[in-house]
Amino acid sequence: MKNLTLIILVSLILISCDSVKFTSDYDVAADFSKYKTFIVLPIKRSRTLNDLNARRLKQAIEEQMKKRGYTISDDPDLLVQVTLKKQQKQEASVAAYINNGYYWGGYYYNYTWTPHSGTALMDYEKYTVGTLTISLIDKEDHKLVWFANAQSRVDISTQLNERKVNYLTEKMFKKFPKKD
Repeated sequence: MKNLTLIILVSLILISCDSVKFTSDYDVAADFSKYKTFIVLPIKRSRTLNDLNARRLKQAIEEQMKKRGYTISDDPDLLVQVTLKKQQKQEASVAAYINNGYYWGGYYYNYTWTPHSGTALMDYEKYTVGTLTISLIDKEDHKLVWFANAQSRVDISTQLNERKVNYLTEKMFKKFPKKD
């Protein structure tokens, strides 16, 4: 029974993480070998991101940067900016019931063949999309050299926790350019 519960829990965790869309890009003209140091700028707290999760996010980013050979400094080469935003969206879906045949009259109609097209039902769904963006800015030139986004529908089950923060940052840094 414990094994079944564990399998279900792991499956739910994997399913919730797979719905995240990751994108990243970098400036191909940027020379990443010249960057040695970084600092994570203060992360703005809000209802979306409390102090605990802001600290988790900062630590996870610092860990990813250190894995790539960068060190934390008060006089950094790179500024790391983190933004988190929520956006309300609405999606419409149509269910069409089509009868491509003809209708043979009826009690209130003449008994003739007439086209019958069917009906369509529209449904609207409102939802929230959350986007986490990590940007690396060249401190000297004030130019964006790399960014990554993680975007997903947000509901009660997608609240941030330490495991999700680590998962998100790891995936976001997956295509980070090498220092050469």
